[in-house]
Amino acid sequence: LIEGEVGSRLEEETNVGFSLTRRLNQIMFHLDSVHIILDEMIQNGHIVETNKNRILAPLTAINKMADG
Repeated sequence: LIEGEVGSRLEEETNVGFSLTRRLNQIMFHLDSVHIILDEMIQNGHIVETNKNRILAPLTAINKMADG
């Protein structure tokens, strides 16, 4: 590897690590939303819903009630 490539690769790995950490933090701080989404998608260990709008409908309703 050329010296510039090593620095570029390290920067890329750092960015990937930062993005992963940020996503995991978002999931951890919104676990209630994650549970609602999974409850809509999965029942008895089977995927029962894949339509994004139907899955997010309860979450959207809860957010509207909280805002209004």
